[in-house]
Amino acid sequence: MDRNTAAAIKALFKLATTPEAILEVGDRDIARAMKPCGLYNNKTRSIRRFCEAFLAEHRGVVPDVCEGRMGLPGIGRKCADIVLSFTFGKDTIAVETHIHRVRKRIGLTDAKTAVGTAP
Repeated sequence: MDRNTAAAIKALFKLATTPEAILEVGDRDIARAMKPCGLYNNKTRSIRRFCEAFLAEHRGVVPDVCEGRMGLPGIGRKCADIVLSFTFGKDTIAVETHIHRVRKRIGLTDAKTAVGTAP
């Protein structure tokens, strides 16, 4: 995690530490917390949409299947795999576009997408 992301997370978690609590925080305060990352207005909307969907669709319980996590706003394959690894202790590697491109360039995969590159 880079320094700006760490600063934004620290600032956000000073405001609230649960999805329910984040939904109680005003957009202006969330945007101020996210400012170190840039694109803070977009991130504010994404955080709010994620929290709403997480509570409505999963009742605040992290899904243990990749598809359940990827159905949430702002969650892609890489993030879903990171949660799978660190939260559920599953053996997986989060492969994003850049890793896929490098592996393909040096001949470690012939997969067409990052999803096909993942073990």
